[in-house]
Amino acid sequence: MRKYFLASAVALLATSNVNADTNYTNIDISANVSYATNIACSQNLSFGDIIIDSRVEDDQSFVFDPENEYIHSATEGIVSVNNAQRAICNFDLSSINGKTITLESVDGAAPISATLYVFENTEEEHWLSGTLNIPVIDNPIGRYSASITVYNTTE
Repeated sequence: MRKYFLASAVALLATSNVNADTNYTNIDISANVSYATNIACSQNLSFGDIIIDSRVEDDQSFVFDPENEYIHSATEGIVSVNNAQRAICNFDLSSINGKTITLESVDGAAPISATLYVFENTEEEHWLSGTLNIPVIDNPIGRYSASITVYNTTE
């Protein structure tokens, strides 16, 4: 009997956690829910049809001016740009001013990028244009696209 008592006492001491520390924390969890209205721009941004000199081996870029809808500051390899159009939106786009986005190739080429610029035409109407950057890649020929979502909070 003594043998059983001693075995049960040793088992009890071996399984107790008398010297263990206990840690705890409180976590606050919250959520804010609001409504959003989907507003479409009356015209999307297009950098147009770009012709690049095949002999130039440097990065290429140009700035699309939304006010006069013309191209300026083009690098020497940009031969021509046709059919470019500014985006026209009837809400504030300032949150994306200066943002650089990646345009993925629809045809499998390496991506290109654009830095976006917002111009306030009137208090209600904003124009979007930017600088298109085409890096030196083996074959930049193809179609490129991107999409960006703009959120505005009105109170």
